[in-house]
Amino acid sequence: MTGRREGKMRSGLTTGSWAATLLTLALLSPLAGVAHGSGNPAPTSYRFAPSPTRGDNATCEARYARAVSELRRGMVTGCLHSLDDAVVRCDPSSAPRASASDAAIGARASFLRARVLLLDGDWAAAEEAATAAREWSAHRALSDPDATHHHRALDAADAIIAEAKRVRFLHDAAVGAAREFRHERAFWTAGEALRTSWRSYDLLIVRAKAGVELDLYASVRQDVARALKIRPKSPDALRTLAEALRRCVRTTRALELSAGVLRECLRATPDDGGGRRQLRR
Repeated sequence: MTGRREGKMRSGLTTGSWAATLLTLALLSPLAGVAHGSGNPAPTSYRFAPSPTRGDNATCEARYARAVSELRRGMVTGCLHSLDDAVVRCDPSSAPRASASDAAIGARASFLRARVLLLDGDWAAAEEAATAAREWSAHRALSDPDATHHHRALDAADAIIAEAKRVRFLHDAAVGAAREFRHERAFWTAGEALRTSWRSYDLLIVRAKAGVELDLYASVRQDVARALKIRPKSPDALRTLAEALRRCVRTTRALELSAGVLRECLRATPDDGGGRRQLRR
């Protein structure tokens, strides 16, 4: 019965599918076909260009292509760095030599950056990036009212901003429910938020801790594993796993494993007082 309940409670994408999903975001940008300020479609070879080497002289197209390549390989942090680079280098306000074509690439980079940040749970930054992309699209829509892709881009930016606000509200509600010991509500609310921000470390930990209180070891183990992929050797994640082993499994072997996890936590973070206190129990 417990296993069936846990199966229903799991939500979000598996770790095996997230890289492909991230790449899909890049290729479904509302500005994916725009290479020039005129709105002309980009050639197919550009959209799937190989990742070039880093360099200050790289073109805006090359910078964006590098970000997409890194996304394809699941290198989310590297992708965000490349997108930051593209936004700064291709924005006329910060790069006076940037052309209209460069500005279009910068807007695409902002859209993709907003979507990746939304998945990562950095909601404020996602809103900021979507707002930047929206401003460019609004300007282009005014100068070319018949360019429907710019109007679609405005709608897409508004959708990202609204979703970031919604998921941030869910996160805050889950944290509040956990503080009030309403663990089932915290679990379900965090799970709903994870449907969108499924790479959010904070949401994974909130749901994992609620899962400990609900005696859902398999769910906790899955959430902790995903959290550790995002932040390897995280003391909070390791302590949560140790607590789940101690309270949910309740066997001699589980207690030994729990102590081993805590010792690993202290090796990674010697000054972690929480892990030290747990180990003394």
